[in-house]
Amino acid sequence: MGKSSKKKLTEEEIAETQQEVAHAMQPSSKAPKLSASDWPLLLKETQQEVAHAMQPSSKAPKLSASDWPLLLKGYDKLNSLTSHFTPLIEGSSPLQRPLKEYVGAGCINLDKPSNPSSHEVVSWVKNILRVEKTGHSGTLDPKVSGVLIVCINRATRLVKSQQSAGKEYVCVFRLHGDVKDTKQINQALEKLVGAQFQRPPLISA
Repeated sequence: MGKSSKKKLTEEEIAETQQEVAHAMQPSSKAPKLSASDWPLLLKETQQEVAHAMQPSSKAPKLSASDWPLLLKGYDKLNSLTSHFTPLIEGSSPLQRPLKEYVGAGCINLDKPSNPSSHEVVSWVKNILRVEKTGHSGTLDPKVSGVLIVCINRATRLVKSQQSAGKEYVCVFRLHGDVKDTKQINQALEKLVGAQFQRPPLISA
């Protein structure tokens, strides 16, 4: 009787221990289940909540050269040991940067409509945003619609880096008659690949 009751008690303890282990291994309902796609969102929320800036401090350095030899008396003053060089007004994380700084020193990837010229669009942006300087990465013809990069204030120095990037035009043309064989069109288009020597048009954009 004593052995059987002792064996039964041991089995109950084992079952209870197994339940505790299984419960501990289960994920908590309070803990969020994060996938690989959730990490960028979590990083964004963290950058928005945390300041990510060094607080300025007037705390005196612990190092003192008052008891040092004569030639090393001012040695402690040669190094900047406080955080006075990082005031709060300078710099911020991208998600906490004020919108005024983005507008005042940024680039606008603008989809220029047809009819207005590039210079007109740039002047419109300058008047709307009320900034001092604006520049564009390269002129587009008035009848052409497409991407026009407009740089503002300090970002105008980046215009030259975009001007050398080149352009790509996509055009739609209309033929005067029905096409029986598309090979003729492909052969005609192959002749237009590369450098072309032709007479400039009498009327241009």
